[in-house]
Amino acid sequence: MLLKNQSKLSLVSKIDIPYMYEIIEKGSWLDNGVKVGNYTTIKSGAKIGKNTTIGDYCYIDSDVVIGENNVIETGVYIKGNVLIGNNNYIMDKTVIGLPSKHIGYHLYKGKVIIGNNNFIGNNCAIDCGNNYISKEHAELLPYLSHDLPKEYDVEDATIIGDRCYILNNVAI
Repeated sequence: MLLKNQSKLSLVSKIDIPYMYEIIEKGSWLDNGVKVGNYTTIKSGAKIGKNTTIGDYCYIDSDVVIGENNVIETGVYIKGNVLIGNNNYIMDKTVIGLPSKHIGYHLYKGKVIIGNNNFIGNNCAIDCGNNYISKEHAELLPYLSHDLPKEYDVEDATIIGDRCYILNNVAI
């Protein structure tokens, strides 16, 4: 689904990109045709597929994988374990994924998976599910994702499939 041939990706080896004031950390993977706006931060370890456009004032965390031909508008914040497919349009000031959560004495790192050909309106908030809670504390989640194929390892993740249209100001 995403970045099938990572050998075509280019590893950023130094911060020497011809844009104004953005921070693209060493170790980021940017494929051909990726455009990055001003004042945008891309953390080390982030992977961005070809022909993806990222607007101004965005933040892309290290555990984020973004597929090909996506448009991410101004002020989008993507943090945590997030997987975004191909041909998505994400409007401005949207927040996808959040840092790990503490539930009781346990730290859980959630996950967000967004499929292909989706539209996400502006000012949306898509929070991550809590991975692995059901294995130790099933009482914390009334609805579990047991029906999903095992190979996806998406237990209790927030999943948005293909061809979804999410309106402005929606929180998931």
